[in-house]
Amino acid sequence: PSSEPNRPELICRRRQKMSVQRFLCKHKAKSNEFEFSTEKTVADLKSHICDLFNLQNCKIIGLRFPKRPDSEVKLGSLRLRTGKVQKIQAVGPSKAEVEKMEKSDQIYEEQLKIQAMLEEEERKERARREEEERIREIQRREEARKREEERRKREAERRREWEERQRQRRDMTTRETVEGASVKLVLQCQSNRQADETHKMILPSSALERVVDAKVPFPLTFKIAPAISGDSPGEQDNGTSNANGNGNGNGDSNGNADVKERHHDEDDGPVPMEAENSSAPSVRPFTHASVRDFTAPTGVAYVPRKLMDLIGVASGDVVNLESISVPKAKSVTFQPNDTRWFQIDEEERKSLLEFELRRYQFVEQGSTIDMTYLGETHTLLVSKTEPENTPVSITDTDLSTEVTEAKAEAKDGLEVLEPEKKKTVNLANGRYEQLKFDVTDVSKTYTIQAQGVDGIDLYVADSRNPTHLAHDLASQCEETPLISLNDGHPKFKPGTFYLSVRAADQKSDGQASLLLREVPRGQAAAGHRLGARGKSPARPNTIQCDNCKRHIPKGSLAMHSLQCHRRNAFCKVCDKVFPRRHFARHQKLEHAPLACPACGTECADQKALQAHRMQSCKMRPVRCMFCAMMVYLGDRDAHQKDCGTRPCVCLKCNGQFLKREMRYHLTTKHGMRPEDVSFRDYM
Repeated sequence: PSSEPNRPELICRRRQKMSVQRFLCKHKAKSNEFEFSTEKTVADLKSHICDLFNLQNCKIIGLRFPKRPDSEVKLGSLRLRTGKVQKIQAVGPSKAEVEKMEKSDQIYEEQLKIQAMLEEEERKERARREEEERIREIQRREEARKREEERRKREAERRREWEERQRQRRDMTTRETVEGASVKLVLQCQSNRQADETHKMILPSSALERVVDAKVPFPLTFKIAPAISGDSPGEQDNGTSNANGNGNGNGDSNGNADVKERHHDEDDGPVPMEAENSSAPSVRPFTHASVRDFTAPTGVAYVPRKLMDLIGVASGDVVNLESISVPKAKSVTFQPNDTRWFQIDEEERKSLLEFELRRYQFVEQGSTIDMTYLGETHTLLVSKTEPENTPVSITDTDLSTEVTEAKAEAKDGLEVLEPEKKKTVNLANGRYEQLKFDVTDVSKTYTIQAQGVDGIDLYVADSRNPTHLAHDLASQCEETPLISLNDGHPKFKPGTFYLSVRAADQKSDGQASLLLREVPRGQAAAGHRLGARGKSPARPNTIQCDNCKRHIPKGSLAMHSLQCHRRNAFCKVCDKVFPRRHFARHQKLEHAPLACPACGTECADQKALQAHRMQSCKMRPVRCMFCAMMVYLGDRDAHQKDCGTRPCVCLKCNGQFLKREMRYHLTTKHGMRPEDVSFRDYM
């Protein structure tokens, strides 16, 4: 480079080689005559010519030499005539030119050595700079790691300080409310949609002022009971009571006496009230509820409808509210109402229960938790809590949960279709009759065949109530209805499948005979969704029918054509043949516009409807990326937004992060591959 001083300029050029013709042209003007003895050899002749013309070496042209060394060939053996002039040409480089070329070669080699030496120095310099850069990068990473560790230590220290301040604040609050300070309110009870959805009350802003003045610890839990006669809602303070039973106002002490007289002994726990009518549902004297916010109108409390029914009050009635202190729960035992709960996958059950419990602030023994999962409602009874006989808080605590056996066996009222046993069902016009059958061996093919009344349609799905709008396999408008279910279907797995049967063309009641068979693989037809008669293979001396596309013997083609056009119809859309009496229904079922029964989207035909249900329907169940729950496609974004903001602890560094940030943290800080990170490890 020009920036480096005192560096010699390199002349890198290719060596110039001169050919024999070039030397010949250069020395052809030099000529001379001389005498030479025939006893001398060709080598002597070449030596004399080189001395004569000052050549380094030469080649003689004009004489024919034998293939022997020049030192052995004598001129007399070449049959030259003596006394005569023999013309020859001698070509070769001069000594000056050879010396000049050798000197040029030496200079060129020296330049190459200098260039190689400079390149080696540049390579070493480049390697030295790269090594220094690598060392600096290692130092930068080490400094960044130390800064990150220091930052984490500072965050951990701040977190510990914050937790210590919170603990001190709680201890201070506990010391201030060690006697059990509480607030009593008398409000008008009304229903509200937000209260029903969150299972929490909404109180007026004046209630918050009384809670703060009374130094009642948060989170708040109130005991709700129907108001006694003489109580009316208002903004007046009903007093703050202490554990010693002394009230701050007359209304408080009298109210307590009246409530105890009405509720007998509240310390014995919730006891159902005696109903005058034995057929009326039993109600409790009181229940408990947490608070959602303080946005209700003055004098009004929005109470969940479920709690209002539990204590036997209606919208507009007056209720008494009293704040209570709730201990932390250690363990809670749930009991499902039926066995449908255990039909859900174990990981899904765990995620569903955890997701639903986040909506509750406390639970109490004897209460129920209702949750809806993929269209089915499941009810879990709180059968046992620790501590017992009191509401227990399930927030900010290490909670151990257990689910015991269900109360009763789930009864769906469906008959079971058993293999190799015919089942007779009664069919009415257009009405679906539903059955179920179990798949136990996936190495076999399960076939279902129907016989009986005309126009039987079969529909199979892995969920309840398959119809012509929602199914996985179907046999429609066929002469002999038949469905084959095997491993070629994506949903084929061990479990329970549901079968719907209907006779759409039957104008009166009739019967159909169903037969389920288990056939070893390879001995049954492949599974199909819309089965119809296939085309027969070509055979010798046959002609293909233009209507049913079957190959018919030539002698029978005329008779076959007369009957075929009268009995069969060929569908050009799906390239299948159907009985002519069912062809109009086939066009209506499969090729007419249909609406999705789940979301109402209009589809061009039945095939497009099934593709819509499997791919783009908003009511299609999909799995959450953060937990094991299945949610509807239209609700997935809202669910994942809620599920991804849950805090979780890194298993490697014990750092606390949001669940949606855990994959980025593990890949950038701990070097894990994204495909190796599973959010289910942090459930």
